[in-house]
Amino acid sequence: VKLYNPTTLSISSLIKLSRGHFNREHIVLMENSILWSLTWNVHPPTPLCFVRHFISLLEESGCPSDVTLEIEELARFLTEISVCDYYFT
Repeated sequence: VKLYNPTTLSISSLIKLSRGHFNREHIVLMENSILWSLTWNVHPPTPLCFVRHFISLLEESGCPSDVTLEIEELARFLTEISVCDYYFT
């Protein structure tokens, strides 16, 4: 859900899910501890995430759907083929 769907979970939802075992302070402190332990490297964007974002910007700007589809297919192909060549890694 969190990778491609930008919905957020509220702290009150997390408290309900924990059935009251944790309060707001516990959740905030643990989230902060996890993020600092991971040095905030939680989910760097992948090339295909960038392509999806770029395509959405093209669609919003009024680019014809056939053009955005062609750009998306070509970008996906080039992204996938680039992992086959060590030079690009």
